[in-house]
Amino acid sequence: MDKQKKDVMDFVTEQSAKGKAITETLREIGIKRSTYYSWLNPDGKKKDDLPNTAMLTPEEKKAIEDAKEEHPLMRHRQIQGILRMKGLYLSYSSVYHHLRSMDKVEPYERRPSPLKEPRYNVWRKNLMWGCDWTKLLINHIRWYLIVIIDFFSRCIVSFGIYPSINASHVKHVYVTGLKNQGIYKNPSLPELRTDRGSPNTSWVTKEFFALMGADLSYARVRRPTDNALTERFFGTVKQEEIHVVGELSRRDLRPV
Repeated sequence: MDKQKKDVMDFVTEQSAKGKAITETLREIGIKRSTYYSWLNPDGKKKDDLPNTAMLTPEEKKAIEDAKEEHPLMRHRQIQGILRMKGLYLSYSSVYHHLRSMDKVEPYERRPSPLKEPRYNVWRKNLMWGCDWTKLLINHIRWYLIVIIDFFSRCIVSFGIYPSINASHVKHVYVTGLKNQGIYKNPSLPELRTDRGSPNTSWVTKEFFALMGADLSYARVRRPTDNALTERFFGTVKQEEIHVVGELSRRDLRPV
Protein backbone atom coordinates (compact mmCIF):
# COMPACT_ATOMS: atom_id res chain seq x y z
CA MET A 1 0.00 0.00 0.00
CA ASP A 2 2.87 2.37 0.82
CA LYS A 3 4.32 1.74 -2.63
CA GLN A 4 0.99 2.59 -4.25
CA LYS A 5 0.83 5.83 -2.29
CA LYS A 6 4.35 6.71 -3.34
CA ASP A 7 3.58 5.93 -6.97
CA VAL A 8 0.49 8.16 -6.88
CA MET A 9 2.38 11.00 -5.20
CA ASP A 10 5.25 10.72 -7.68
CA PHE A 11 2.77 10.74 -10.56
CA VAL A 12 1.00 13.83 -9.22
CA THR A 13 4.33 15.58 -8.71
CA GLU A 14 5.38 14.67 -12.25
CA GLN A 15 2.14 15.99 -13.75
CA SER A 16 2.38 19.15 -11.66
CA ALA A 17 5.91 19.76 -12.93
CA LYS A 18 4.47 19.63 -16.46
CA GLY A 19 2.04 22.41 -15.55
CA LYS A 20 -1.03 20.34 -14.80
CA ALA A 21 -3.12 21.32 -11.77
CA ILE A 22 -2.96 18.92 -8.85
CA THR A 23 -6.73 18.98 -8.43
CA GLU A 24 -7.25 18.01 -12.06
CA THR A 25 -4.75 15.16 -11.83
CA LEU A 26 -6.35 13.79 -8.66
CA ARG A 27 -9.78 13.96 -10.25
CA GLU A 28 -8.61 11.95 -13.24
CA ILE A 29 -7.08 9.16 -11.16
CA GLY A 30 -9.97 9.10 -8.69
CA ILE A 31 -8.10 10.23 -5.57
CA LYS A 32 -9.68 12.70 -3.13
CA ARG A 33 -7.72 15.85 -2.32
CA SER A 34 -8.13 15.17 1.39
CA THR A 35 -6.66 11.70 0.94
CA TYR A 36 -3.74 12.98 -1.10
CA TYR A 37 -2.86 15.70 1.40
CA SER A 38 -3.18 13.26 4.30
CA TRP A 39 -0.43 11.24 2.62
CA LEU A 40 1.71 14.37 2.68
CA ASN A 41 1.18 14.49 6.44
CA PRO A 42 2.14 10.95 7.55
CA ASP A 43 2.64 11.98 11.19
CA GLY A 44 -1.10 12.44 11.57
CA LYS A 45 -0.86 15.95 12.97
CA LYS A 46 -3.84 18.22 12.68
CA LYS A 47 -3.62 20.88 10.07
CA ASP A 48 -3.82 23.56 12.76
CA ASP A 49 -0.68 22.14 14.39
CA LEU A 50 1.35 22.54 11.21
CA PRO A 51 2.62 25.70 9.59
CA ASN A 52 0.44 26.64 6.64
CA THR A 53 3.41 26.35 4.29
CA ALA A 54 4.09 22.78 5.45
CA MET A 55 0.90 21.66 3.71
CA LEU A 56 2.04 23.07 0.36
CA THR A 57 3.87 21.07 -2.25
CA PRO A 58 6.92 22.55 -3.97
CA GLU A 59 4.82 22.98 -7.12
CA GLU A 60 2.13 24.91 -5.22
CA LYS A 61 4.73 27.16 -3.64
CA LYS A 62 6.23 27.87 -7.06
CA ALA A 63 2.77 28.67 -8.45
CA ILE A 64 2.23 31.21 -5.66
CA GLU A 65 5.64 32.77 -6.26
CA ASP A 66 5.09 32.98 -10.02
CA ALA A 67 1.67 34.59 -9.57
CA LYS A 68 3.09 37.12 -7.13
CA GLU A 69 5.95 37.91 -9.48
CA GLU A 70 3.51 38.41 -12.33
CA HIS A 71 1.20 40.57 -10.18
CA PRO A 72 3.47 42.24 -7.58
CA LEU A 73 0.85 44.75 -6.42
CA MET A 74 -1.83 42.16 -5.65
CA ARG A 75 -2.45 40.96 -2.12
CA HIS A 76 -2.78 37.33 -1.03
CA ARG A 77 -6.54 37.09 -1.58
CA GLN A 78 -6.19 38.31 -5.14
CA ILE A 79 -3.31 35.90 -5.76
CA GLN A 80 -5.47 33.07 -4.40
CA GLY A 81 -8.22 34.06 -6.84
CA ILE A 82 -5.81 33.96 -9.80
CA LEU A 83 -4.58 30.50 -8.78
CA ARG A 84 -8.15 29.28 -8.38
CA MET A 85 -8.98 30.42 -11.91
CA LYS A 86 -6.07 28.29 -13.08
CA GLY A 87 -7.47 25.24 -11.28
CA LEU A 88 -5.19 25.38 -8.24
CA TYR A 89 -7.34 25.54 -5.10
CA LEU A 90 -5.44 26.85 -2.07
CA SER A 91 -6.71 28.60 1.03
CA TYR A 92 -6.22 32.29 1.64
CA SER A 93 -4.11 31.56 4.71
CA SER A 94 -1.82 29.17 2.84
CA VAL A 95 -1.07 31.80 0.21
CA TYR A 96 -0.65 34.49 2.85
CA HIS A 97 1.74 32.53 5.06
CA HIS A 98 3.91 31.46 2.13
CA LEU A 99 4.16 35.03 0.89
CA ARG A 100 4.92 36.21 4.41
CA SER A 101 7.69 33.62 4.76
CA MET A 102 9.26 35.26 1.70
CA ASP A 103 8.65 38.76 3.08
CA LYS A 104 6.37 39.58 0.15
CA VAL A 105 3.34 40.79 2.13
CA GLU A 106 3.22 44.56 1.92
CA PRO A 107 2.10 46.37 5.09
CA TYR A 108 -1.07 48.38 4.78
CA GLU A 109 -3.03 50.66 7.07
CA ARG A 110 -6.44 49.36 8.08
CA ARG A 111 -9.33 51.75 7.92
CA PRO A 112 -10.91 52.56 11.29
CA SER A 113 -13.90 50.41 12.17
CA PRO A 114 -17.22 52.26 11.72
CA LEU A 115 -18.95 50.04 14.28
CA LYS A 116 -18.11 52.40 17.15
CA GLU A 117 -19.64 55.42 15.45
CA PRO A 118 -23.45 55.58 15.69
CA ARG A 119 -25.14 57.30 12.77
CA TYR A 120 -27.28 59.68 14.76
CA ASN A 121 -27.02 62.64 17.13
CA VAL A 122 -29.94 63.47 19.45
CA TRP A 123 -30.15 66.38 21.90
CA ARG A 124 -33.78 66.20 23.06
CA LYS A 125 -36.48 63.61 23.48
CA ASN A 126 -38.88 62.65 20.69
CA LEU A 127 -36.28 63.56 18.09
CA MET A 128 -35.45 59.99 17.08
CA TRP A 129 -36.99 56.65 18.02
CA GLY A 130 -35.67 53.16 17.49
CA CYS A 131 -37.89 50.22 16.56
CA ASP A 132 -37.22 46.49 16.60
CA TRP A 133 -38.86 43.21 17.57
CA THR A 134 -37.94 39.81 18.97
CA LYS A 135 -39.52 36.37 19.36
CA LEU A 136 -41.18 35.24 22.59
CA LEU A 137 -42.64 31.96 23.75
CA ILE A 138 -45.93 32.62 25.53
CA ASN A 139 -48.00 29.65 26.69
CA HIS A 140 -46.07 27.41 24.28
CA ILE A 141 -46.96 29.67 21.32
CA ARG A 142 -44.54 31.92 19.42
CA TRP A 143 -45.30 35.63 19.62
CA TYR A 144 -43.40 38.77 18.68
CA LEU A 145 -42.63 41.69 20.99
CA ILE A 146 -42.17 44.96 19.06
CA VAL A 147 -40.82 47.98 20.92
CA ILE A 148 -40.18 51.65 20.17
CA ILE A 149 -37.58 53.45 22.33
CA ASP A 150 -36.76 57.14 22.48
CA PHE A 151 -33.03 57.54 21.82
CA PHE A 152 -32.64 60.54 24.14
CA SER A 153 -34.64 59.58 27.25
CA ARG A 154 -34.37 55.79 26.63
CA CYS A 155 -38.04 55.59 27.45
CA ILE A 156 -40.18 52.84 25.92
CA VAL A 157 -42.79 55.00 24.22
CA SER A 158 -44.77 52.12 22.74
CA PHE A 159 -44.81 48.34 22.43
CA GLY A 160 -47.04 45.56 21.16
CA ILE A 161 -47.31 41.75 21.17
CA TYR A 162 -48.44 40.12 17.95
CA PRO A 163 -48.50 36.62 16.43
CA SER A 164 -46.58 38.00 13.42
CA ILE A 165 -45.11 41.30 12.28
CA ASN A 166 -46.15 43.22 9.19
CA ALA A 167 -46.38 46.84 8.08
CA SER A 168 -49.64 47.45 9.97
CA HIS A 169 -47.96 46.61 13.29
CA VAL A 170 -45.08 49.00 12.63
CA LYS A 171 -47.58 51.74 11.84
CA HIS A 172 -49.69 50.93 14.92
CA VAL A 173 -46.86 51.09 17.48
CA TYR A 174 -45.60 54.35 15.95
CA VAL A 175 -49.02 56.01 16.14
CA THR A 176 -49.50 54.65 19.67
CA GLY A 177 -46.14 56.17 20.65
CA LEU A 178 -47.22 59.56 19.29
CA LYS A 179 -50.43 59.42 21.31
CA ASN A 180 -48.59 58.32 24.47
CA GLN A 181 -46.19 61.27 24.14
CA GLY A 182 -48.97 63.73 23.28
CA ILE A 183 -47.32 64.77 20.01
CA TYR A 184 -49.73 63.25 17.51
CA LYS A 185 -50.39 66.61 15.86
CA ASN A 186 -46.88 67.95 16.31
CA PRO A 187 -45.50 69.30 13.00
CA SER A 188 -42.08 67.82 13.82
CA LEU A 189 -42.57 64.08 14.31
CA PRO A 190 -39.81 61.75 15.57
CA GLU A 191 -37.63 60.01 13.01
CA LEU A 192 -37.95 56.22 13.24
CA ARG A 193 -34.76 54.15 12.98
CA THR A 194 -35.31 50.51 11.97
CA ASP A 195 -33.50 47.64 10.32
CA ARG A 196 -34.15 46.54 6.75
CA GLY A 197 -36.75 43.89 7.52
CA SER A 198 -39.56 43.55 5.00
CA PRO A 199 -42.24 45.14 7.27
CA ASN A 200 -40.06 48.26 7.49
CA THR A 201 -39.11 48.50 3.82
CA SER A 202 -42.54 47.74 2.36
CA TRP A 203 -44.21 50.43 0.25
CA VAL A 204 -47.10 50.48 2.74
CA THR A 205 -44.78 51.58 5.55
CA LYS A 206 -42.93 54.07 3.37
CA GLU A 207 -46.19 55.58 2.12
CA PHE A 208 -47.51 55.88 5.69
CA PHE A 209 -44.46 57.82 6.89
CA ALA A 210 -44.48 60.01 3.80
CA LEU A 211 -48.12 60.96 4.43
CA MET A 212 -47.38 61.57 8.12
CA GLY A 213 -44.46 63.81 7.21
CA ALA A 214 -42.09 61.77 9.39
CA ASP A 215 -38.66 60.44 8.47
CA LEU A 216 -38.03 56.71 8.22
CA SER A 217 -34.35 55.79 8.30
CA TYR A 218 -32.66 52.40 8.06
CA ALA A 219 -29.69 51.06 9.95
CA ARG A 220 -26.75 50.01 7.82
CA VAL A 221 -26.15 46.32 7.28
CA ARG A 222 -24.00 44.80 10.06
CA ARG A 223 -23.94 48.10 11.95
CA PRO A 224 -25.69 47.43 15.29
CA THR A 225 -24.60 50.84 16.59
CA ASP A 226 -27.07 52.49 14.19
CA ASN A 227 -29.88 51.17 16.41
CA ALA A 228 -27.79 50.52 19.50
CA LEU A 229 -30.28 51.36 22.28
CA THR A 230 -32.96 49.08 20.89
CA GLU A 231 -30.48 46.23 20.35
CA ARG A 232 -29.17 46.66 23.91
CA PHE A 233 -32.68 46.72 25.34
CA PHE A 234 -33.54 43.34 23.84
CA GLY A 235 -30.19 41.94 24.97
CA THR A 236 -30.91 43.00 28.56
CA VAL A 237 -34.51 41.77 28.49
CA LYS A 238 -33.47 38.35 27.22
CA GLN A 239 -30.60 37.95 29.67
CA GLU A 240 -32.39 39.22 32.77
CA GLU A 241 -36.02 38.32 32.13
CA ILE A 242 -36.95 36.08 29.20
CA HIS A 243 -34.16 33.51 29.49
CA VAL A 244 -34.47 33.47 33.28
CA VAL A 245 -38.23 32.91 33.35
CA GLY A 246 -38.22 30.60 30.32
CA GLU A 247 -41.97 30.37 29.70
CA LEU A 248 -43.92 33.64 29.75
CA SER A 249 -47.55 34.60 30.00
CA ARG A 250 -49.14 37.76 28.66
CA ARG A 251 -49.44 38.97 32.26
CA ASP A 252 -45.62 38.90 32.52
CA LEU A 253 -45.41 41.45 29.69
CA ARG A 254 -48.00 43.92 30.96
CA PRO A 255 -46.77 47.47 31.71
CA VAL A 256 -45.71 48.15 35.30
